[in-house]
Amino acid sequence: MMPTAAGEPLLAGLERFKLRFGSHQVPRPSFRATWRDLAATFRRVRDERPGRFGILLENGPLFCTTMTAVIGSGTSAAMLAPGLRPYELSAAVEGAAIDVLVTARSRRETLANLPYPCSLEGAWELPPWGALELWAVGDRAGPDSTIPGELVCQFTSGVTGESRVASRSYANVIDETDNFVATVAFDATDVVLCPAPLFHAYGLFNGLVPSLATGATFVAERRFFPAEVVALTREHRPTILIGVPFMYEMLTRTHLDGQVDFSCYRACFSAGAKLARPVADAFEARFGVRIHQIYGSTETGIMCVNLPGDEPFDAVSVGRPVRGRSIAVVDEAGRPLPAGTEGEITVQSGGTMVGYVGRQDLSREKLRDGRYFTGDVGYLDHLGRLYITGRKSGFVNVAGRKVDPHEVEAVMMSSGLVTECAVVGVPRPNFGETIRACVVLRGAATAEQVHAWCAERLSSFKLPRDIRVVDELPRSPTGKILRKYLVRG
Repeated sequence: MMPTAAGEPLLAGLERFKLRFGSHQVPRPSFRATWRDLAATFRRVRDERPGRFGILLENGPLFCTTMTAVIGSGTSAAMLAPGLRPYELSAAVEGAAIDVLVTARSRRETLANLPYPCSLEGAWELPPWGALELWAVGDRAGPDSTIPGELVCQFTSGVTGESRVASRSYANVIDETDNFVATVAFDATDVVLCPAPLFHAYGLFNGLVPSLATGATFVAERRFFPAEVVALTREHRPTILIGVPFMYEMLTRTHLDGQVDFSCYRACFSAGAKLARPVADAFEARFGVRIHQIYGSTETGIMCVNLPGDEPFDAVSVGRPVRGRSIAVVDEAGRPLPAGTEGEITVQSGGTMVGYVGRQDLSREKLRDGRYFTGDVGYLDHLGRLYITGRKSGFVNVAGRKVDPHEVEAVMMSSGLVTECAVVGVPRPNFGETIRACVVLRGAATAEQVHAWCAERLSSFKLPRDIRVVDELPRSPTGKILRKYLVRG
């Protein structure tokens, strides 16, 4: 079966594409047969059930095979964090109008705890990496909200708070892929090592999809371990590393046996969080290669890249715009600011999302005058390089993963154990932030009970590492919680 016209450009290199998982080569015949069978099933099921497919898979051959089938069948898919608890998964199913879930067989227990019935529609073995299962979701509340031409939708904040689900079309992703590939000279000779999560836009659209489009070799790693990155580097001699700042920090700080030779890398990319200069300098001093920042978002895809060979080099800059992107830093009125002046970063790009699912109000707020207003604060220098200095919104950045404080607060309030609470991010050098919750307890409740309640309902990276019991929350004369004092305290 050939790919549909919508996804064909993204699979242009499929006949040359090689998939490796750890030390193992995924045989081309089994990969080809599985993705084609999956794609045929996706088409049939899509015609019967109008909602999206939800992809609930870890990094590895199962994810890569499924995503190839999604693109090849012209299907719309919602990317789901593989560690979602049943409470979070049920909210994601509602928020993204998911009618079908694609999971590993090992996730059956999670599906059994959903508040609606699921029926098995099909299963595919991909030995020795496991089995894929396709489950139809029954009795989902809410209407279908799929958008014509949509390829993917992704949550840009928590799934149980104020839902923000960005919808990007096939045209959006093709535009991003074409321009990213051209800008970084990505081609079939590249070997891409990707320990970054594939359900995130960064790992998916700057790692896997360009590899499919160009016929590169893609080396998936289920989870990040410094020693594993070193071992895979020795074995496969990758040319591109798709990492995030805390991974580079760990590689720099970890004792690694034997000689470590990273000279094969022409680009070690970093995204998802701000790269600290000490981390960049320490990595280059130890391994002899530079880290090159990428700047993008779920809503827009890649916007800028600090290209290898682009001198003068500054590791903390996110570089210049990728081909086909226009960056402007603007004031509160949306007027462009001169070089060196901080303001909100905006982008004009063919890769920018169609909008937020079911949130026309938010879409209108963020998409104005042909530009996307990122909410990030930064400035352009006299060479046209972009620097990120802050964020207008209140997301907490936990090792590159964005957490909506309101989602954590909503889960805490639902426990009945607290009368009020506030969640903030506390800076942690080189790792972004950790989550702190300040709570006013109800009656004889304890902080341990609050933590246990959250642990049953939230992914581990969303859990507060520090729960502080207070008599009252600090407030302004108008009643607004003064979160800056919670960070300092």
